[in-house]
Amino acid sequence: MKGTDFHPVEFLKTLQDVYEKVAVREERSADYLVECEAFWKVLQRRTTINEDSSVLFELYDLNISPSTPDSLVVLHNGHQHLRLNCLHDN
Repeated sequence: MKGTDFHPVEFLKTLQDVYEKVAVREERSADYLVECEAFWKVLQRRTTINEDSSVLFELYDLNISPSTPDSLVVLHNGHQHLRLNCLHDN
């Protein structure tokens, strides 16, 4: 949003949407796949998996929506990360 704000809940909804459309339903729209590929590259570049199998997405230096639950954002290696519990290997 305006290049200054980040909305973690919306990001997680987008992640779920991309996964459902590409992995579960195997949609193959060319336009959608280009958009998904760009999203996936950012996700891969900024995601780490910890020894406890927790999955964290390193946040950009943006304003985080004040409606974000505190449990979603953690400090790791001096940077804020978004918990990607949906990608945790149980």
